[in-house]
Amino acid sequence: MPLVLVPVPSEELARTAPLWLPFVARIAGRTRNSVPELVSQIRSGEVHIHLAWDPAARCAHALAGTRILLRGGERVGELVWATGSGRRHWLPLLDDLERYHADELGCVGMSAVARKGWSRDLARRGYRITHLVLEKDFAHEQAPTRRAH
Repeated sequence: MPLVLVPVPSEELARTAPLWLPFVARIAGRTRNSVPELVSQIRSGEVHIHLAWDPAARCAHALAGTRILLRGGERVGELVWATGSGRRHWLPLLDDLERYHADELGCVGMSAVARKGWSRDLARRGYRITHLVLEKDFAHEQAPTRRAH
């Protein structure tokens, strides 16, 4: 039986936490957010979560987090993180995630904030690179050296 996409409604977060919380710890390790920060984003409704669910085994294989942005007055879904095991099994659920955002949330499109390795998979699914995100970590930056004149 194939995996199915299960959006987790805000009123079910507490009851379903044992299913999605282990994935949040993985995401925290990759995003430099703490688990409490990510849980706060989920509980506040800033990030909506979606499980890749195996109905036969009654377990989750992956978790995706999305948020809704306004762009030019229209709603756009943004995939902000995804993690799980057996990516080739749950990656096809991106079609369902897109359909959910279009049909249920009124989005006109999707964007993704993803690590570099995702670019090939997303490009095959019709995504195109429009921007690059470059980061600078001030805590690890060395003080600039001054040149004498």
